[in-house]
Amino acid sequence: MQPQLRSGMQVAAVLIPLEDCKYAVSGVYAVVFGSQFAIKRIKDNDLLTKGYLVLHSDNENAGSLTVAGEDIRYMWRVLEIMRGWIIARPVHLW
Repeated sequence: MQPQLRSGMQVAAVLIPLEDCKYAVSGVYAVVFGSQFAIKRIKDNDLLTKGYLVLHSDNENAGSLTVAGEDIRYMWRVLEIMRGWIIARPVHLW
């Protein structure tokens, strides 16, 4: 999810009941599937029609993940970025 979300940042999220995952609308979600965890964007939810969900990264170089509905163990809708480290850049004051 870089550049919007970097490693070590904390987010506020709400748990989506598994039976409601198929109704999730576009947005940023934290998803546990199989033995993996990812925070990615859902653009279109195909769980009802095709049985899978495509999770997209905001970073085009990171690509996307296709997850089968039966592999989803937990899913949270990310509401906001709560806390993160500021990345320092050199600043010349003179």
